[in-house]
Amino acid sequence: MSRILRHFTGLALVGTLAGALSGCSDPGEFVPYLEAMSQRTMTVGSKEITLEVAATEQTRKLGLMNRKYLPEDHGMIFVFAEPAIRRFWMRDTYFPLSIAFVKADGTIVNIEDMEPLEEAPGALSLDKVTYALEMRKGWFQEHGIKAGDTLALPEWLTEVSAES
Repeated sequence: MSRILRHFTGLALVGTLAGALSGCSDPGEFVPYLEAMSQRTMTVGSKEITLEVAATEQTRKLGLMNRKYLPEDHGMIFVFAEPAIRRFWMRDTYFPLSIAFVKADGTIVNIEDMEPLEEAPGALSLDKVTYALEMRKGWFQEHGIKAGDTLALPEWLTEVSAES
């Protein structure tokens, strides 16, 4: 075996061992951006889902960007301090999503599908909303959730203090 080939083989082995010893996660493994305390569960329809809560300007801007994977029945809920018309886009988001725009009383105003990496014009709420719930594309339809339905907002969600 040539000296160069042995060098690269050795580097690959060192990299593999370093990754194993450091506890690095598989690149396909889902790792939430936010601390574990910000992950909560909520029942939507008859399904319990796991959500990351984005209630600060920084976490709302980051959203689900730069991820390659979202587990089944996982998503993100965006919480806003004041109801307003909201627009979302898919900058640096690599998988399709559906977004439900939700009023403070839990009423779903509209649900829009969003394609990976699209930035304009973006999904727009058709009325003033306090929450936006992102799930994998088609999740709401698969579970019979539609505009006009009312979500039972858990107490933890209504108590979240959102940044303006």
